[in-house]
Amino acid sequence: MYRTNCTSQSIGNLIYERDRQDGKWGEQNHSPEKWIVILIEECGEAAKAILEKESYQYRDELIHVAAVAIAAVESFDRNLERDVKVPGGEENDDD
Repeated sequence: MYRTNCTSQSIGNLIYERDRQDGKWGEQNHSPEKWIVILIEECGEAAKAILEKESYQYRDELIHVAAVAIAAVESFDRNLERDVKVPGGEENDDD
């Protein structure tokens, strides 16, 4: 599939933002409910930027929305791996 420079730039901004979040907050392993609250808050900031006609702020907030969504997926995957049961009914204690 063909990717544009805009796609590459957006993905680069997303990775930068995820690194920034991890640097600021460390690894986050919230419940799905908590992640939804955080994601909705970020969506609210994007909506506010639209209403205030702040196009560059809107773009930045969309990157934050995407980064929080990715962080939530990463957390979900980590928590799922921790909760996986090994054959025989024992919990996975490799951590």
